[in-house]
Amino acid sequence: MYGFKWFQKVFRLPEIRVQQYLAICLLSSSFIVSAQTLPEKTTENAQMQVAVQAYQKGDFQAAFRVLENLAKQGNSEAQYNLAVLYQDGLGVAKSDDQAFYWYEKAAWQGLAEAQFMTGLLYSEGEGVKQDYEQAFYWYQRAAEQNHAEAQNNLAARYATGTGVVKNIDLAKYWYQRAAKQGNANAAYTLQQLEQIKTQ
Repeated sequence: MYGFKWFQKVFRLPEIRVQQYLAICLLSSSFIVSAQTLPEKTTENAQMQVAVQAYQKGDFQAAFRVLENLAKQGNSEAQYNLAVLYQDGLGVAKSDDQAFYWYEKAAWQGLAEAQFMTGLLYSEGEGVKQDYEQAFYWYQRAAEQNHAEAQNNLAARYATGTGVVKNIDLAKYWYQRAAKQGNANAAYTLQQLEQIKTQ
């Protein structure tokens, strides 16, 4: 799908990892808002445009300054993007703790991408103590908003019983939902689960 081999061929019920996901995001211009989609009606939107333009030009320090101000005012997109800058060390010293802090703030506001990343960081124990139950909670919230990677990772949780009671039927359900959205990893794992069932 992305032109790279992201997942091992062996059947391990893989979960998308932080570095893999961030690489995918960077390839697909993860910066959650783009200058073309923002209406120019409000000061906040104008500030977001400035941040997006600075990011696109590679002026990460300028993007950071604008995003930090907006994030502190409660803008969920700014909180998410500020977390990305902290996680990647762009325009600011790399800090997994700060990345988690801002992802979670945006997640509580219902931003699916931030919910997914919060789950991922709980799963990996990056910037926060590893907690599979919390990872499950955030994956589920994002999956319910139709976030394909969260659906895949939620399915992996159900399949392995990590952070939740093992339930193969629910694992298949979420793998199917993710696969219908083009998630190749979910489609592959679902196929493997079906082959085990027939053996």
